[in-house]
Amino acid sequence: METIGSYLKSQRERASVSLEQVAMSTKIRQGVLLHLEAEQLEAIPDGVFLRGFVKAYCLAVGADIDRALDILESQTGATTPAVAEFERQIPDSNVHRRSSSLFKVAMVVLAFLGLVGAYVVTSTVQDDGRAVSSVEGTDVDSGTTRSFSPVEGN
Repeated sequence: METIGSYLKSQRERASVSLEQVAMSTKIRQGVLLHLEAEQLEAIPDGVFLRGFVKAYCLAVGADIDRALDILESQTGATTPAVAEFERQIPDSNVHRRSSSLFKVAMVVLAFLGLVGAYVVTSTVQDDGRAVSSVEGTDVDSGTTRSFSPVEGN
């Protein structure tokens, strides 16, 4: 009988992927992956966590997820048909990556708006409790620089 550890390790080696690469792509600690390959399942959280680790591992090395979950279920005797069926119906997508990218774009836009707002506020001078924007300009005829204020009247 094939075990989950031997199946995952053989699939990883078939794909020529190191355990470190699997850890980096899945964000699962390398120690957990070592326990998984070494059949030390008691050292790994069970249930949904274990199934999630197996599924992520399979995605990282291009292994058949359904086969891995079947091997895991036959090895551990733990069957969770509702969870298994639900997990198998979830399409593999980059939803998390897309939402992360959208968040980054939103943060850049907010930072830009904050900078524009800071510029507007700092270019405004307080005068007797009312905001006065001043503009400097050079008189074309005389060549002198003057400060103009729309509220105070030049």
